[in-house]
Amino acid sequence: IVTPELFDKILKNIENGWVKFYKIPFLISWYTGMRGGEVMALTWDDIDFENKIISVNKMQTFAFNEMHIKKPKTQSSIRDIAVGDKLLNELKKWQQTQIKNAKTLGVKPPKLICTRDNLTPVTVKNLRDKSSSIARELDIDFHFHCLRHTHATLLIKNGVSIKEVQARLGHRYIQTTLDIYAHLQAHETTNSVDVFEKL
Repeated sequence: IVTPELFDKILKNIENGWVKFYKIPFLISWYTGMRGGEVMALTWDDIDFENKIISVNKMQTFAFNEMHIKKPKTQSSIRDIAVGDKLLNELKKWQQTQIKNAKTLGVKPPKLICTRDNLTPVTVKNLRDKSSSIARELDIDFHFHCLRHTHATLLIKNGVSIKEVQARLGHRYIQTTLDIYAHLQAHETTNSVDVFEKL
């Protein structure tokens, strides 16, 4: 589990380096629980700033030294995720940075959200490599998928239903969510007692 304090250290590690563009995919996963491949495939058309929704409808893979964009493996992975102002504000700032960089380079702004400063795509392989370097530099057991796991864990610990967590994560079966996270709901047995004591 990545604590908020540790996540802050991870972000500072990114911001202090020369590859600051990694901050965006890390923030997206932290606030949504999206898989790495889903994050890296996001385009600006997938962000509804007005209704505060991110649409997940594709994923990026990397094979034979090439990046591929394809449909998610299951229908349940296609979903809309509600997000808050903190993430949306960071996305707006990054969008303006991309537009500024595009003008400097004399090209059109990219459709992809996760790009380098020169607007070339960042791949899932790049993301894995960056996560490994963060783990080494901070001397922690960390990989990018930890952010997805943390997102779900923090939601459940703070009273969000398993059904809602299943929808956010895009699990096909609720049993998958239960198998991974049901142990976190052990405290609810005492909640049941408290309800009837108060009644």
